[in-house]
Amino acid sequence: MGEKVEDVIQHFVSAYYDPVKAHDYYMRTRQLTGRKPSITKGMTKEQKQIFAVSKSNIGVAKKAEVVSNRSAEVARLNALRQTAKEAQDKIKAQMTALFASFQGDKVKTAVAKKMRPQKTPNCRCFKNYSSPSKGII
Repeated sequence: MGEKVEDVIQHFVSAYYDPVKAHDYYMRTRQLTGRKPSITKGMTKEQKQIFAVSKSNIGVAKKAEVVSNRSAEVARLNALRQTAKEAQDKIKAQMTALFASFQGDKVKTAVAKKMRPQKTPNCRCFKNYSSPSKGII
């Protein structure tokens, strides 16, 4: 608690750092840049018009490319959707046929479940758990 602030905060602790020398280096090597000049600066009116036309043509070409790529992508996605729909219909048909084949077995399994004996604590499966002498419960 009795320490001074100068003792605690140690900026630039390196023995080799010289703030004056660092500032001089900064002042020598700084490169201040202003606003960049316009692309059309120094062009004649005719050159500016040609530049504007070519720039707009490039923009139109890029937009047309995007539209054509988009339409190709939409066509590809529609084909994939159609393939997925066909696969889904095929699976549904198979599942329907499978469930229909189980309908006949449903009656047999219902009768078999009723004929099974109910598990009670006297059953063989409960013997290990019902006997306190074995220490399980």
